[in-house]
Amino acid sequence: MDKIISDMLRFWLKNPELIKFVETLLVILILNLTRIFSVKLFMHLKGKSLTLERRQRIIIQSRLIFILLSISTVFIIWGSEIKSVALSIAAVAAAIAIATKELFLCIAGSFWRISSRPFSLGDRIEIEDIRGDVIDMGLFATVVLEVGPKNLTHQFTGRAITIPNSVFLTKPVINETFSTEYVLHVIVVPLSINDNWQLAEKCLLEAANMACGEHIEKARRHMTRITNRQNVPTPTIEPNISVKVPEVDKINLVLRITIPAYNRSRTEQAIIRQFLTTYKK
Repeated sequence: MDKIISDMLRFWLKNPELIKFVETLLVILILNLTRIFSVKLFMHLKGKSLTLERRQRIIIQSRLIFILLSISTVFIIWGSEIKSVALSIAAVAAAIAIATKELFLCIAGSFWRISSRPFSLGDRIEIEDIRGDVIDMGLFATVVLEVGPKNLTHQFTGRAITIPNSVFLTKPVINETFSTEYVLHVIVVPLSINDNWQLAEKCLLEAANMACGEHIEKARRHMTRITNRQNVPTPTIEPNISVKVPEVDKINLVLRITIPAYNRSRTEQAIIRQFLTTYKK
């Protein structure tokens, strides 16, 4: 028995890399267990006071912290080996940089998103031809639940789209969620040049006031708080219409309204249906 123990000790002493490997696995395991226990304990203590969005945010943030701590652990334990390997592969460093370019760009895009905060979990964003609600934000990619098609409707298509974070470094991001409670929404009604656009404008404005009247005062107070905090001009809260002439024989009535963020599709449909009914009569 003593001989077996001495042989095992001799084997471990002759293989320090194996010891470091076991240490790395143990530390990562402890970090992961700590993360899981902390998240569950925090949610248990908070109980029902935590919203679903807040729970998702806590899970995502804890996951990012675990990844960063795990990477730091690997560099701390294997620092000397990593340094020697880096020196020995200097000749192929350029090839490695090219091969991992997209990976580092995704990480850089993630840090840009965290530092500049162009959007948050639950916001509705648009980037190139992709439009949807943000449901997950990771170190390498962001997942949105698609809304569309394009900007024609506000209904979910049932598709989840994964966007590499590197896209945020080169493409502009449009955040449609100016406020989490109330949003500025635009409805375009096309007309022919021969139509009675003055009557159509009157009918459309009446339909908008009927659909949005109950939200005007609450929306005004909410928008005032937001604009005062961000030091930007307060937008017009009441429904208003702009007349545009996109082509020689066409007229567009552009209606802008302020409505609850969760009620965009329903309010838009109510306004359009009421307008068509009134205008036809």
